[in-house]
Amino acid sequence: MELFSWQEECLDTWENNHYRGILHVITGAGKTVAALAAIKRLESRLSSATPPIPLRVKVIVPTTALADQWALAVRSFFADSDSPHEVGVYYGTRKDSGDLFCMIYVVNSARYKLSSVILDDMQKGNHIFLICDECHHYGSAENRKIFSFMQNRRFRKAQFSSLGLSATPQSTYYDQVLVPSLGVEIFSYNVQRALEENRISPYVIYPVSLSLTGEESQEYAELTNRIIRLYRILMNAYPELKGLPSSILMPRLRMLAEELDDPESYPQQYLTALYNRRNIVVMAQNRAVCAACLIRKLSRHERIILFCEKIAQAEMIYNAISPYYPSLSAQYHSELPNKVRDRVLHDFRDGIIRILVACKALDEGVDVPDASVGIIVSSTVTSRQRIQRLGRILRKSEGKDKAALYYFYIPAVNEDRNYLPDENSAESEIIPLSFFSEEKDFDCEPYASVVLRLLSGIDLRGLSKPERLEFNRCLSEGLVRSDWLKSPESLDRAIGASTDPHIKNYFTLMKRLSKLQSTEISNSSPSPLYDSEQNNDPSLLPDFLQRDLFPDEDREDSEEFEEGFEYEVVGDDFSDEENEDSVEEGFEYEVIRDDPSDDEETDDSEESYSNPDDFSDFFVL
Repeated sequence: MELFSWQEECLDTWENNHYRGILHVITGAGKTVAALAAIKRLESRLSSATPPIPLRVKVIVPTTALADQWALAVRSFFADSDSPHEVGVYYGTRKDSGDLFCMIYVVNSARYKLSSVILDDMQKGNHIFLICDECHHYGSAENRKIFSFMQNRRFRKAQFSSLGLSATPQSTYYDQVLVPSLGVEIFSYNVQRALEENRISPYVIYPVSLSLTGEESQEYAELTNRIIRLYRILMNAYPELKGLPSSILMPRLRMLAEELDDPESYPQQYLTALYNRRNIVVMAQNRAVCAACLIRKLSRHERIILFCEKIAQAEMIYNAISPYYPSLSAQYHSELPNKVRDRVLHDFRDGIIRILVACKALDEGVDVPDASVGIIVSSTVTSRQRIQRLGRILRKSEGKDKAALYYFYIPAVNEDRNYLPDENSAESEIIPLSFFSEEKDFDCEPYASVVLRLLSGIDLRGLSKPERLEFNRCLSEGLVRSDWLKSPESLDRAIGASTDPHIKNYFTLMKRLSKLQSTEISNSSPSPLYDSEQNNDPSLLPDFLQRDLFPDEDREDSEEFEEGFEYEVVGDDFSDEENEDSVEEGFEYEVIRDDPSDDEETDDSEESYSNPDDFSDFFVL
């Protein structure tokens, strides 16, 4: 297998560091392959010694699913090897013989077994290579027992190599446990470099602002007042707690609540009020409403993972989505049987289902099939969880030009708008969205700005009613998607691959917006604004533009897409024009009437405009 340049580089660094160290690599870039190549490189060095030294590989993982994936990966990597490379697993009821080339342990089962196995192997003259996948988990008081062999007098440092793997290696016990056991961080492969080297998909983050319902807002305010009163009581009763940061205060309060063991004690009342208030935010009704509306606006070809915080929330979200996609959606969480979870991932991988509603069970430790869209329905403030979830949509795959991550947050309760602390860096594009629960619709100011620039030179009265409906439908579909941010070359491929006339229309319009937004970024002059006198009345515009242009006025209902028309491509004329910015590529469309009784309703007697800045060459009847 040919390695990427970063994998070769990190293996050279690992070898120069005496075959020890931690790799800090973004999810989806190929750290498992790097570890497999490390096994091969170390085995080659040991086999060339005189006499040859046998190698025994021990892999530690956090979950049974990841253990099985590692076993499959090792077998596949060494399938063409001349020498046997037997692989076994050790967890639960599956406990293979330890005397194999590679043994994969789930950490819970390894705590009291691994050290004795390693010491026995060393006594037999074997060299041990310990690989700790998701190594940030292994510093806790219980999990660190897997490293206890290093304090035994039978331990031989010369017979030991190690490699830690994680997208987020820094943890509470990083310096105290992980570095002494595995070695220092020897290599970092971050998002920026992975993007530059085309190893992960470019991505867009959409912070989506939501609101609480009136009832939820009232309950939240009442609990906030109660929390303030209880806090004052606690500070008077326990003055030693005054001024403590939350990271210290909360564990102290939990300890006090356990000691008092009384649900009516002030520490317990305070903790309960905090939990109940947080639960209002996590279980906010508009999270489910927004998720269902968003998915319905995304392309039917997207593979989507929704990340939830609680199983109850995952079930609420699934119940909101499944009526629209009964055979295309599924749940994945820890309360489902293993066989059901395996089947769900298998079906997601094969495209039988394309919408997966998950809890923390998918954050890490599972080889998640490729997805192009991630929806963070709710999230903790832990940066590790956020980075892991982002990594789930960054894997490169055929046909995926850009991944999209939608992050729901509620500004009224001070939820952070920034999904990542470095969100304003050049590593990602940030496009804010707002969700309007009453209209069940979205707004996107950056998108609207580019659309208004497009409309500044178009008189919509130059389009017939069917053309106008199709035009507005395409604009509305692009509102929550990232297609307008893709390159014109990528959109050309999408246009060429489209057989559906509407989809061809959509990508053609997105290509025009893509060119405009690229020009707008490089042009310091402000975009032209919409002129209602020039561009006719606002009812001709999509709803999201009416909200932006006339927020305080009564708006007429905009025209709706008529199902009675279907559009067919009857010709294309890519004639060269002197001014490419003002003329759209010349797709021509023919309206085919499905219902002759609609003749009078769809008769359009408006004047046909020949202005080169309108779209008469885009939709021609």
